[in-house]
Amino acid sequence: METSRQEMCRYLDQARVAGELDRSDDRIVDAVLALTTGLQTDACSSPRPTTPERRTAVLDDFLAGLRGHTLSS
Repeated sequence: METSRQEMCRYLDQARVAGELDRSDDRIVDAVLALTTGLQTDACSSPRPTTPERRTAVLDDFLAGLRGHTLSS
């Protein structure tokens, strides 16, 4: 069975072939795992409500950063 890391690397290879990425898989996968762990922790333990839309915006900004685009405000 594939691990999450192996599956992500497969998708990253596809993005790299399409010319969307130029960073190493290890750096990207580590960052994605840290981000998703943080979002999950925030959703479970934050005293303020974090909406799904806000978490999606954070993820969108992160992905835009991988592509070298300016992050949204």
